[in-house]
Amino acid sequence: LVYKVSNGGQLAGAFRAINQAVLKDDGGGGGTTSGSGSSSGIDHTTMPDIEKDTTNKVIRLTNTVDLSGKTWKPTALSSGWTFDGAGFIIKNLTVSSNETSIGFISTNNGTIINIVFENANITNTDNTAKATNSGVVAGENKGTIEN
Repeated sequence: LVYKVSNGGQLAGAFRAINQAVLKDDGGGGGTTSGSGSSSGIDHTTMPDIEKDTTNKVIRLTNTVDLSGKTWKPTALSSGWTFDGAGFIIKNLTVSSNETSIGFISTNNGTIINIVFENANITNTDNTAKATNSGVVAGENKGTIEN
C-alpha cells in the first residue's frame, strides 16, 4: 500500500488508517500505536489516494501540507511502515500534548525519510513532566530517520 497524501485531512486519515490496521492485525489487543492519528480541526473524511503495492507500506506526501490553525495529535509509525516526505514541507505543525512521547510522530518504529518541517511548535501540556521525549520529527525514535 502507498498512501498518497496532499493535504492535512489526508495526512491524518492515513495515520488513522494504518494505526487501526495495526490494531486489527493484532486482534485488537495491544498494538504499537499511541494515538488514533486524529487531529483537532482536521477533516478526516477525505482519504488519500491508495496505490496498491504488495511489497511496500508507505505514506508519501505529494504536496506541501500546511497545518495552520490545527493541532496535530502525535501517533506512532509502526515497524514496516515508511513515511516519505518526498522533499515536501509540513508547514505550521502544532503539537500540544501530555503524552509520554510528543512530536509529529510520537514513537517511530519505522522509517521516516525526505521530510522538511517549517514553523513547528511542540508543547508539553503536562505539568508533571510525563512527556519525557519530544522532538519535531519524532518524540522517540526506535527506527530510522534520514533525509
